[in-house]
Amino acid sequence: MGDDLDKQTKTPEKQSTASPSVSSISQPVSTEEITGVSDQNLPSKQVAQNTSDAPDEATLASASAELSDDLKISVNDGSSRRKKIIIVLAALFLAFGAAAYYWFFIHGNQQVAPEQIDSSIAVPLKAKITLVEGKVDYTTDEGTLWKVADTTVVMEEGDWLRTSSDETSRAVVVFDDGSLLRLNANTEVRLSTTNSHKIDSLLESGDVYARVTASDVRVFSVTTSKLSAIAKGTAFRVTADKTEESIEVYQSTVDEPNTNNELTEGKKLKFVKQTNSDTVSDLNLQALKKDEFLMWNRTQDLDSDSFRELLGFLADIEAPDLNITSPVDGAKIEIPLGSTTASVEIKGTTEPGLNVKVVSDSDDTQEVTADEAGAFSIEMSSREGKVVYTVTVVDKSGNRSKLVATVTFEAEKASSPDPEITLGAVAQDTAGVVLNWQFKTGFSAPDGVKVLWNRNGDLTYPVESVFNNTSRVKNSYTWWGSKRKRQFVPAVAEGCTDPIYGSRYVTDDTTTTICLLDGQSYAFRVCRYDSATSQCDVYSNEIRVSAPGGTD
Repeated sequence: MGDDLDKQTKTPEKQSTASPSVSSISQPVSTEEITGVSDQNLPSKQVAQNTSDAPDEATLASASAELSDDLKISVNDGSSRRKKIIIVLAALFLAFGAAAYYWFFIHGNQQVAPEQIDSSIAVPLKAKITLVEGKVDYTTDEGTLWKVADTTVVMEEGDWLRTSSDETSRAVVVFDDGSLLRLNANTEVRLSTTNSHKIDSLLESGDVYARVTASDVRVFSVTTSKLSAIAKGTAFRVTADKTEESIEVYQSTVDEPNTNNELTEGKKLKFVKQTNSDTVSDLNLQALKKDEFLMWNRTQDLDSDSFRELLGFLADIEAPDLNITSPVDGAKIEIPLGSTTASVEIKGTTEPGLNVKVVSDSDDTQEVTADEAGAFSIEMSSREGKVVYTVTVVDKSGNRSKLVATVTFEAEKASSPDPEITLGAVAQDTAGVVLNWQFKTGFSAPDGVKVLWNRNGDLTYPVESVFNNTSRVKNSYTWWGSKRKRQFVPAVAEGCTDPIYGSRYVTDDTTTTICLLDGQSYAFRVCRYDSATSQCDVYSNEIRVSAPGGTD
């Protein structure tokens, strides 16, 4: 190449057409090759936005040509090898400088799209207190100074929040990603880690309900001294006290690595500290429905657009419909003569396909499945007496309905024959109660009858009764020593001596009058008397009559 340059110096008339100028040296190196950036590697939208203001290739070519002319003059002015090297290096420097300017102009003004942000970078998250009920405190300095919390407080990583022991104390903390913690009374929590990759809360003691928004990059956990509930998107509850810790899962799943358990929807993990043991069991929906804090959380979720459709295990807590159409409660069923038992058909309606279980208080159990219309029928039998039947249905969510029907089974009574003695009576204002009776044809009472009466009924001979103050005359007194005391005596009509209970022997008649004038109700009966035994062997019907009169 040195010989060619010498020839060019010696033959100036050929320089303009044959000289290999600096432009020819730099020509094989394109702008893209120098910068290492191709328009094909740029987003088309960005190229369209930026190339309109960038110098084009024609401009660069023109600048290169001008540079070539200047270099040719410089080369012609000197023929030393050192000058030639300097000129070549200067040309290369200018070419690279132009390429660098072009790259910076294209890329330096670009806006970085959100999807181009490196997701491996953890962005700090904050948490806002959105609800405060009762006394709630928070601290930002590891508990040195506790302050009263309200809904203006924004919490950060490392802060603590606690509710009071008052059962009305509650709080809700919502993180920037939409996940939240709801604190029950007597609960203390520390926001250990709060960033876009991990949210971890330390439950020192108490009861928290967590609602987690789904995320592929963020892990949400609640940690206790022994357990760690890890979930990416779910609803769960964590409790901790001095003796036990537990995790209950209501929607989706939760991992617990310390005990190597994966808890699915409707499961509970309980850890007992004294024995250092853990057990997993099914949640009892009937018990959960009585849990005020949990039902409050369910209501909060129902009011949330984000969680309304994600209730999981708590979606259905309504008891199924149940009706008993037969028998009515308190029904009576006769046991046929000659039998010791009778049957009752228990009929009703519930939700189609549910299992219906009927249990009597004598532990007789029958089950049947309700048909497609929800109807069911079960036949049960029982001996004489009162029986309570309990009808129970349970739906697929564990909701339970129960109704009770009481049935009395009675032995059928044989038809009573016509009585041998029939008794009747009428009250007369001045005489008392007039009784009359008659014998069935062919029946006789050679020794006469006994007429019986009292206040209580169930008369048999001899008559016994207990006096009661209301059956005696008021305002009758007698003197005992120096004190006057009230003394009650039976009411009688003038000229009569009949007491309020007793019997009268009648031999040759079928009527008699009992002198009772106190206006009270009395029971009467007649029986055939046997003088040989001094007993009655056949009794009439028993009637009740109100005596005339009455004494104030």
